[in-house]
Amino acid sequence: AEHPGGSRGAAATRASRYLNATIASVRAGLTSHVVVAVANAADLDFARKCCGPLLDALYLPGLDNPNKLGVATLIAVHR
Repeated sequence: AEHPGGSRGAAATRASRYLNATIASVRAGLTSHVVVAVANAADLDFARKCCGPLLDALYLPGLDNPNKLGVATLIAVHR
């Protein structure tokens, strides 16, 4: 399942391509013990529908830069 790009900005489109590539590379290992972090509603919907049984999706809306998702995920997990 390809992530719906829609008419979003270039940074968001790059982030969506990155999500697609990341999910495609690890899809076989996704189990009910995996949590996926996402920064927007479209990615949240995509992660829940594309990948079978995930434990959860950590939704971190409002990031000013999608490239900060990794750091934002670590901060959220430590809270």
